[in-house]
Amino acid sequence: MGERIFLVDAMAFAFRSFHAIKTTLTDPEGRPTNAVYGFTRILMKLLREHNPSHIAVVFDAPGPTFRDELFPEYKATRRETPPELKEQFPRMHDVVRDMSLPLLCVPGVEADDVIGTLARRAEEAGMEAVLVSGDKDLLQLLSERVRMFDPGKGEDGVWYGPEEVRERFGTDPAHVVDALALIGDTADNVPGVRGIGDKTAQKLMAQYGSLEGLYARLDDLKGKQRENLESDRDQAFKSRVLVTIKTDVDLPEDIPGLVRTPWEPERLRARFLELGFDSLAGETGAPPAPEEPEEETDYRLVLDRETLDRALGEMRAAGGFAVDTETTNIDPML
Repeated sequence: MGERIFLVDAMAFAFRSFHAIKTTLTDPEGRPTNAVYGFTRILMKLLREHNPSHIAVVFDAPGPTFRDELFPEYKATRRETPPELKEQFPRMHDVVRDMSLPLLCVPGVEADDVIGTLARRAEEAGMEAVLVSGDKDLLQLLSERVRMFDPGKGEDGVWYGPEEVRERFGTDPAHVVDALALIGDTADNVPGVRGIGDKTAQKLMAQYGSLEGLYARLDDLKGKQRENLESDRDQAFKSRVLVTIKTDVDLPEDIPGLVRTPWEPERLRARFLELGFDSLAGETGAPPAPEEPEEETDYRLVLDRETLDRALGEMRAAGGFAVDTETTNIDPML
């Protein structure tokens, strides 16, 4: 197998970890770390089990994207990111940098567009690209050299290729956008066509192949379905624009600069201890901190009068002593 680049959809795993792990997980100062912890464990497991030669961890940049300009209502219905999650993003960035992994965050586009661009460039360079995500939108990018891996499904994760896409959407990866345009996405406020869900879209794509193919033969359909397709024609094509991932984004870094390099064990260990991730600190390869030297102690067991008298004499000579009593009741007299 040739070189592989793993393109990690950081946003997907940040949200997944935040909702899967209780917010009671905090650092020593009481700040929430549940999303950071889940996200970090995914990265550590990914590197340990797959050992990619190249990698990029991709986050959304703050601010609007070109999709907001095209369709102001885009994502308007999405709930605000919880502040307890939002405050953890900078700390995820810190972890990625301390793991010596390339981090990309490009203004004006979404993480999906950065991933799409890198996947195409890797493919053109003869590499295999692995999209590490569970986002169905990324399935449109798959090919013989581009696959998707969701480490959160099943015991060992689930792999997706063109065949799995055809089974799910009834069409090739290139036309996944046509199916998604029909279905819409309530989370992102992508309108789609009324009355069309996953199964209907799959059936239509299997029969007509694309939006153009479907609308060219709209007379084949009857009743409410045809009526909805006709009245929602414009928003179907607009939806396709919204769900289409860009593959030509200007990037600050290209494939040759995304080589995985070893992390500095002590630095990463210090970061994990700062976050309260003691178990992960032991996986960095750094030697454990030296143990504090034990204080010299002198324990003696008193079992006879002679030993007791000797101990009492030493205590009188010391001028002061303390007694620790162990009882089975919170009342010291019992």
